[in-house]
Amino acid sequence: DQMASAEPKLLVLKLTTGFTSVLIFLGSAMQLWNGTHYQTQALICLYNLVFTLIMIVTEFSPLILEDILMNFFPFLGTVIGKAVFYIIIGTF
Repeated sequence: DQMASAEPKLLVLKLTTGFTSVLIFLGSAMQLWNGTHYQTQALICLYNLVFTLIMIVTEFSPLILEDILMNFFPFLGTVIGKAVFYIIIGTF
């Protein structure tokens, strides 16, 4: 009974995380498209592009892609690891 009430909350959390990841990805892509004034700005945009793609894949991927990512980033398999990853991405 308690698990059934948690599932809609998890779905909302996944959708919110995915939507936010897509927004960060699009914002970084548009910034690169328009040009950047500084090399560090371009580097941060590239960083955001790569790692928001990882966020999107871990939230909405088929199991095959997720298994490949877990080989490179095993900490994304835990709730705490994923939370710390999201916090780090959010600071840029």
